[in-house]
Amino acid sequence: MKIAVVGGGGAGMSCAYYLAKKHEVVVFEKQPILGGNIRTLGQNVTAAGFDSSNALDSGVIEFVADRNQHLYSLLSELGVETRNIVGGSTSLYLPDGRCVSMPGVINRMPIQQRMVEQLRLYWVLRYAPLIINRIKRQPDTAKFGDALDDTVFSDWLRLLIMYGYSMPLETMDDFPIDLVQRSLGLMSLGQKWSRIVGGTYAYIKAIVEQTDIRTVLNCTDLLVTRSSDGFQLSALGQVERFDYIVLATPPAETCRLLSSIDYQHIALFEGSRNSTIETLVHTDTSIYAPYQERAYSEFDLFLKPDGSGGYNAYLNRLAGRDEREPHYFLAYNLEELIDPSKVVHRQSHQSTHFAAAGDKRREIRRVNGEHQVYFAGAYLYDGLHNGAVESACVVRDLIASGVR
Repeated sequence: MKIAVVGGGGAGMSCAYYLAKKHEVVVFEKQPILGGNIRTLGQNVTAAGFDSSNALDSGVIEFVADRNQHLYSLLSELGVETRNIVGGSTSLYLPDGRCVSMPGVINRMPIQQRMVEQLRLYWVLRYAPLIINRIKRQPDTAKFGDALDDTVFSDWLRLLIMYGYSMPLETMDDFPIDLVQRSLGLMSLGQKWSRIVGGTYAYIKAIVEQTDIRTVLNCTDLLVTRSSDGFQLSALGQVERFDYIVLATPPAETCRLLSSIDYQHIALFEGSRNSTIETLVHTDTSIYAPYQERAYSEFDLFLKPDGSGGYNAYLNRLAGRDEREPHYFLAYNLEELIDPSKVVHRQSHQSTHFAAAGDKRREIRRVNGEHQVYFAGAYLYDGLHNGAVESACVVRDLIASGVR
């Protein structure tokens, strides 16, 4: 069979890898590079003056190995190396000048400061069992905000979910609770976080090198039409026929592509929208100046006076670099605090906008494969990187079983 995969991100490239073992596969990507939201400085993106000998991720960064079985199975098959990250810790910076840190951060502070920090942490975590139990007991159709309250620990959870799913803080109360329930295990103390050696793009690169998948980039004018025996895809002035099509794109883009083939279930995608955020890789440590001396964490979360929030992730530790200067960070929604001259790279991320109201993910999974149209994407499962690879495994199995 000849199969078109639309979308060259984690889900699309994983699909292409699995399907190329038995089929002819062509990947169509609208951007000039592969990877989707996987952006690795020194690999699929470059920055002026940046030393590319050490890769830095400015998109997907880290994983919990024992909760990412689909991803790690793929990495093992590709021979892509992973290593544990020292840390996996988080701090919450409050607008009144206080900061609360988890033990992984406290243990890196001067010994005379640790007692004060532990007391601050206790003050926040006393609400944790109540709120976490409330989250776990919510029906999986509920909203995240239904389980939260106005305590600092609830704010911390909102910011962590914001960080994980690349959505603005003000949308978190409407976020689907089932995704939060899946993510709670990632927030547990003592989880072992790991990274892909050479940056997350290393596994996309391995797929390209180890297969004969053909990729077509810059497909901003892609059009899909149905033919008598399959599909025709028109891109860059060329028309090509395919037996099956896999749409590994966010739901809003999927809806646009389906509109030209009279797809029976298009209503499942109507009303979908993307979430777009801009992140900065920078070296400005002055963002911590209003607070007493801190130990940078991998998940530094900032609640701002206007009620919005941002994060400043310490990339040196996440990437396994030397933790001396220059200190590299990945920041979102903190641009007003960062010296423009210390911005190394600016990146626009576009991903699925998740909302509990009108959530159609279950129905999309149910019709996956009907009429020779298949869907892949992290949004269909856990919303994170493992979900992207899981969706690829599902498409592989559906096609192998002849589901049409």
